[in-house]
Amino acid sequence: MERFILVSRVLTNIVPIKGLHAFLEVPFQHWLTPFAIWGSIILPPFLIAKTFKTEKSLASYALAYFIGALVFGALVSIPRFIAVIFPLWIALTAKIKPNKKSITGIIIVLILFFTIGVDLWITFLNGYFIA
Repeated sequence: MERFILVSRVLTNIVPIKGLHAFLEVPFQHWLTPFAIWGSIILPPFLIAKTFKTEKSLASYALAYFIGALVFGALVSIPRFIAVIFPLWIALTAKIKPNKKSITGIIIVLILFFTIGVDLWITFLNGYFIA
């Protein structure tokens, strides 16, 4: 398989032939890559649907960007494209109330993201390409 294969090519040409096994043949650079790719393909439609209930114009923007990323983006780059679709995160953060439970959850997520970020930077500084 190519190094930067398009998502549209994977979904239309390779998955029908090889099934979900096609995702296992992608040359992953980091142990988080498969989780990031699957999360970036599965999670956004749910968040876009929730955003449609809040603000239709922002949800339309997010949907167009998401479809564009799937059609024109490389498989290993999809997490990077999805992370900057800001309307997706409005659906998650709009209902957060400042109470003990939500603050604890935010702290846990921040620690997790910081740990993953440090791991990604260390991997990059050790000479590996992180898409």
